[in-house]
Amino acid sequence: MPESMHVSELLLRWEELREKGSDPTPEELCAAHPELIEAVREGMAKLRRMDRVLEAANPLSTGDWPGEISATEELRGKKNQDNRAEAATAPYTDPDARPPSVPGCVLKEGKENVKFGGMGVVYFGTDLALGRPVAVKVLRQRLARNAEMLARFEGEARVNAQLQHPGIVPVHQIGKLADGRPFYTMKRVRGETFADVLQRRPSP
Repeated sequence: MPESMHVSELLLRWEELREKGSDPTPEELCAAHPELIEAVREGMAKLRRMDRVLEAANPLSTGDWPGEISATEELRGKKNQDNRAEAATAPYTDPDARPPSVPGCVLKEGKENVKFGGMGVVYFGTDLALGRPVAVKVLRQRLARNAEMLARFEGEARVNAQLQHPGIVPVHQIGKLADGRPFYTMKRVRGETFADVLQRRPSP
């Protein structure tokens, strides 16, 4: 598995755990890959700084739209049970399952070419100008009107673009879809997921 996949997967795992109320250290996250501790520590520090900026800009963030879950509730994991059920059926019922039209890219159809997260969806496709495979992350439709989540997603894209490390997937492009949702394209790195690696590990 390429090192870039390890670091990106570890940072994504850290974000998922934080949403559920846990905050593991870099050493805990990298128990199986201690050589990645410093790269993961750097990524975590930049994401924390971004969180502080967003909190200062939106100190009283709440759901502003009827039926919308507040960003604070979502980040604290109060909807974990619903999120787990949603993830289990996402390829069949999620409105984000169909790839959107992304400027300069052609996205692939099929559930094997889309990966669902709490804040965004990643689609696999091709950069038309350069003919290279890409991964495109798009903000979920249900969060399109949530100002805090919009800012968080755009901040994540910029932080990832600034991280220069062999173990971090490079960001190629940042933009907006026709419906106003932000997206960013990344190098497509083929390999197994961090979850796959954990499943192979013997139980402690």
